[in-house]
Amino acid sequence: MDDEIGRKFNAVNKYVAASPDTPLDWAHSHRLEGDLAEAVRALKATDGRDLLIQGSSEVIHTLLANDLIDQLTILTFPLILGRGKRLFDEGSRPYAWTLESSDTSTTGVIVGTYRRAGEAPTGSFAPVNHSPAELERRERWAREG
Repeated sequence: MDDEIGRKFNAVNKYVAASPDTPLDWAHSHRLEGDLAEAVRALKATDGRDLLIQGSSEVIHTLLANDLIDQLTILTFPLILGRGKRLFDEGSRPYAWTLESSDTSTTGVIVGTYRRAGEAPTGSFAPVNHSPAELERRERWAREG
């Protein structure tokens, strides 16, 4: 390929979650063998580059369920196509995420980058300062039992 993106893509290692009969035509492509979560866990333990996932909700579901994703970049397009694949499925574990950056394209696509922020906090969205009516209600309940 003559373009810069193609040259860079050809130069880097690509780890592919695919069936044994799927051809790996790109240079430096390596098929992930065995259990996907274990294969990715082993890759993350190396000193290599950051891993990037593109195009597979099934891979994302597996990695989220196994606590193997540290950062998410989510593109939100301003259109509705109807039912589709879910980004977060029933196997996704609850975790907190912090918005690190966001941008909006000229066509209205919102690009948000989130980094893991630990366990999901629990609590309430109730206001800290309760209204006089709420305070009176609580006092009445306390008196009435």
